[in-house]
This record gives sequence, C-alpha cells and structure tokens, in this order.
Amino acid sequence: MTTAVAEDRVIEFSLMKAGNLPTKLKGNIEVPECLGLLNDPAATPPKGFGCMRIPTIKDGDKRVIWDKADIQQIAEAQITFNKLIAEGMKAFRVGLDGKKSAEEIHEFDPHAEEIIFVQMQVVTGG
Repeated sequence: MTTAVAEDRVIEFSLMKAGNLPTKLKGNIEVPECLGLLNDPAATPPKGFGCMRIPTIKDGDKRVIWDKADIQQIAEAQITFNKLIAEGMKAFRVGLDGKKSAEEIHEFDPHAEEIIFVQMQVVTGG
C-alpha cells in the first residue's frame, strides 16, 4: 500500500550551478504532517515555534514551523533539516534583528527562531 502525499506538503526547490560541473538543479522534500506550513506571506510563526525558510521554484519560499516544546515535531524538523543539507542547501541562523546572519549552521538547532536555507553555489577554479 502506498501513501499519497498532499501536493502542498511537497516543497520543490532549486539548486544553483556554476561552471561545467554536473549538478542536480532541483530537488524536493516532503514535509511531515506533524510540522506546520505557513502559506500566508504576512503570517508569522506562533510564539514558541521555530521556522525554516526554504526557497522554492514556484512560491519564492515556504516556511516550515515546529513547536519547540513538542519532541516529535523537533525530531521531524531535524530530519527535514538534515535532508535539505544532504541535498546541497546551506543553512543560516537568522540574527536577532530578523536578518540573515553570517552564521552558517551545519546541525539543527531546535531553539532557533528562524533558519534560512539558500542554494549552494558551486564555484569552479579557472
């Protein structure tokens, strides 16, 4: 028996390519049912929730949220984070001022207010 995944719970994202290296140009990830999705661009995560912003091909970005007090949601958010890193995305912790910081993170931080993913750019030497 196969399980259908709601189309709006699949995030399709693009990866950047530079030079002539063979690089996968897009990927997708299924967002587990226990995690929330913010579809309204003006919406903010509820107090006590963390947020991952994932750039998408169609929508600009998707925001996946988790309850920082829910162990199951933290575990699923960590799995999602790890899958995105494995796909070639880079993660940055958002600074206190709400802007992307220079702090790249390689491990999921369940206490982060917001994590922004960006496409990894491949740079070739010449």
